[in-house]
Amino acid sequence: MSDATTSSEAQEPDIATTGTVDVPAPRPRMSGSQRRQVILAAARREFARAGYHGASTARIAQAAGCSEPMLYKHFSGKQALFAETLADVYLVIEARFDALFAQEGDMFVNLHRQLPPIMADAAYAEMMQLRKLAITLATEPAVHDALIDIERRHLHRVSEAVSKAIAAGTARPDVDPDYVAWMWTGIVLAACQREAMEPRGFVLMLPHALTFLDSLRVVLPGA
Repeated sequence: MSDATTSSEAQEPDIATTGTVDVPAPRPRMSGSQRRQVILAAARREFARAGYHGASTARIAQAAGCSEPMLYKHFSGKQALFAETLADVYLVIEARFDALFAQEGDMFVNLHRQLPPIMADAAYAEMMQLRKLAITLATEPAVHDALIDIERRHLHRVSEAVSKAIAAGTARPDVDPDYVAWMWTGIVLAACQREAMEPRGFVLMLPHALTFLDSLRVVLPGA
């Protein structure tokens, strides 16, 4: 019997020797919550780029790596998807401000240090774009409810932070926390309008925001 092997036999992998065979690894299956988050991230980019009416659920599904029918298994329609996208992005910003307000020390010093990178963050800019867009859709029930919830939580957070600063002696005692909360909301909306009119308009509003914050601080003797 010849010891020579055929060329086809020589090309076959010796499993006994290598112990492995190169097989493409299966893609991990996403859970329902993971798929939902991927869709929301794709929707955030699409709505911020194209607006509500210009946004395409087909493009969102493609960007999320799923079919359009799969998208509609998670969201009942385009309006519901937009409303949940708005709420989801706000959660990201909310967490950043919660962490900032929870820090020790002078709230105004912390804001001066951390507000610039927050306002320069793409997620914050997208949130403001979506919020501005949502105002034009406020008559739609799902969007209206999302806006009401965001506004309520936003006003409460700002008012509470100012109240704590007054108690800590860093904010003027004659300042009305609710007034500050509404004025801050106005500054944010003005920044949204400026962003729509010129590049980086949102970031360009930062000096005005910091000036407003400085007007709330206690002026120390000799300062």
